[in-house]
Amino acid sequence: GERGNSAALKRAEEKLSQALATAHEDQLKQQTNQAEEDERKMQEAMQEKLDRIETFIRILKKPPEQRTEPDINKLFQVIENISYFDDRANRVQKREICRRAVYEQHQEGFPMFEYGDLADKAWVILGCTPVLEDYHGSVDIEGEEDEWGEPLPTRVIEVGGLIGEEALDGEPERLCTA
Repeated sequence: GERGNSAALKRAEEKLSQALATAHEDQLKQQTNQAEEDERKMQEAMQEKLDRIETFIRILKKPPEQRTEPDINKLFQVIENISYFDDRANRVQKREICRRAVYEQHQEGFPMFEYGDLADKAWVILGCTPVLEDYHGSVDIEGEEDEWGEPLPTRVIEVGGLIGEEALDGEPERLCTA
């Protein structure tokens, strides 16, 4: 009897061990599948964002008089999300901005404008060419200097943000460096 019980106990332990191993494998497969799905969704979202930016750039490269109403509507999606315009421009004025806006490309790491330059336009940051791994398309706005005369970043404008507002506010010169 004891040998039979011992063998049965050993078989039960083996079955339990196999069940636990199978459950662990299933859990690992689920986690792997979830991680792969999350990665796929992240890549799709990134591609969608890049496609949208490419569409904006393509529209902005068109001469303003050649833009269609659907073009204006796509650009309007960007403008309507910029808080600066909330109490400064109505829908008609925002659409006019979309009609007149043009595309400019600036080299990463170099000033777009400097303190005292003519304030003749403003920019919406669409992003950047991913040349620098740690650069995400943001722009540092500098206006103050440290004790050695080096500029201190006073704020960072992220993708989708507006810079150069002084031109829209009627200032004749830039009040900072970007």
